[in-house]
Amino acid sequence: KHPGLLRNEKTGRLNGLIRRSAFPLLALPPTPPLTKEAKYKALKDLLHVYNSIGITSVCSGGGTQDELSAFRDLENNGELTVRVFHNIRAPFDMRLSLDEMRSELKKMGVKTGDGNEWVRVGALKVVLDGGMLTGTAFLNEGWGEKAKDIYGINDPAYRGELFFSKDQLVRVITAAVEGGWKFTAHVTGGGGVDTLLAAYETVNRTHPIRDKRFSVIHGNFFSPGAIEKMAAMGVYADMQPAWFYKDTDLLSKVLGSARIKTFHPYRSLIDAGVVINGGSDHMVKVDPNTSINPYNPFIAMWTAVTRKTDRGTKYFPEQAISREEALKMYTINNAFASFEENLKGSIEKGKFADLAVLSADILTCPVDSIKTIKPVLTMVDGKTVYDAGSLKALKAQ
Repeated sequence: KHPGLLRNEKTGRLNGLIRRSAFPLLALPPTPPLTKEAKYKALKDLLHVYNSIGITSVCSGGGTQDELSAFRDLENNGELTVRVFHNIRAPFDMRLSLDEMRSELKKMGVKTGDGNEWVRVGALKVVLDGGMLTGTAFLNEGWGEKAKDIYGINDPAYRGELFFSKDQLVRVITAAVEGGWKFTAHVTGGGGVDTLLAAYETVNRTHPIRDKRFSVIHGNFFSPGAIEKMAAMGVYADMQPAWFYKDTDLLSKVLGSARIKTFHPYRSLIDAGVVINGGSDHMVKVDPNTSINPYNPFIAMWTAVTRKTDRGTKYFPEQAISREEALKMYTINNAFASFEENLKGSIEKGKFADLAVLSADILTCPVDSIKTIKPVLTMVDGKTVYDAGSLKALKAQ
C-alpha cells in the first residue's frame, strides 16, 4: 500500500519500480535527537530570523498537534514573536470510510480557528502528489523524453505520483466541511490540481465551500479551466514565487515553453478573481536568500512583478502583476486565508500593531531594488522584535 510502489495500470500488480521523493536524503546523516529545550530554542531562533526579514505571521504549512503545542508553549511563556496559523495533516488512513473519517476528526478535538490571536489551528491538509524537483509531481501529460537526463525517468509517458483517488479526497473533504475545518492539499502538478478541484466540485454540490476559503497549496500549473473553477468556488491559491524564481529555467528545459505557459500564472488568477496567498515553502537551511526555498518576501514580490528567475530570464511577462498586488499577496490576502482580515494584514485603526519599517518604498523604488529591500524595524503586537539599528542612527543625526 506504500504510495511509492509502482503498479501496472491495467492489472494493479507491482511492477518492481519504486519512486519516492529524495528530500529525506537532505537530512543525511541523521541528526542526533534534540531535547525539548533545544528544539524550542531552535524554533525561537528561526522565528527571530523571520522577524529580521519583516515577517510577523506565518502559516505553518502542515504538521501535527504536538507541533501546535510547541507554538502554544512558546506563547504561554511570552517567547513567541510571530503569530501562527498551523495547518494539521490528516492523521488517519485515507482508505477509511466517511463515517470513520468523521470519527477521527472528532477525536482530534480541534478545528480551524481554534486558539487565540497568537496561535490558531489552520487547515486540515493532505499531500496529494509528489514534487517538481524530484520528478514526481502529477502532471496532465507525461514528463517527456527530456526528463530522463534530469530525473532518471525512463518512461516519457510517466506522469508522476498521485497518492489518493478523487473518491478518497471527496470523503476527507466532506468530513472536513462537516467538522468545521478549512481544507487544503499539497499539489505540485497540473494533474493533481485538476484532481483536487474535481473533488472540490463534487463536495460543493452538497456542502457549499465558497465561504470556507479552501485552497490549493503550490499548484504551480493552473490551466484556464482550473482557474475558472477556483474562481467559481472561492478556492484560494497558496503560491510560492520562490519556485518560479528558482525552478522555471530547469522546468522550461524539461517540459518546454508551451507546457510551462500555465506555470505560476499570477495575472490570470487575479484577473479571474482568485485570491493568491504569498508564501515560501521554506524547508532546509536558515538564510532567507539561499535556503530551500528562499523565504525573503521581497525577492518573491520582485519575482511576481518582473517574471524573472534567479538567472535573470524573463518568462511570460503578460503574467506579471503590479507591486500593490504583490504586496497584498503577502499581507491582507494571507490574513483573509486565516479568517483574520479584521485583525491584521493592513495598518488600520483597531488592528494589531504588526508591521515592518522598510529601507525603501516598495511601491515607488526602482523595480530591481525591490529584491534588496530590508526591514529596519519589525513590530509584533506593538513590541519591537527586530531592530537593525538604522532608525537609531538616523535619530542620532
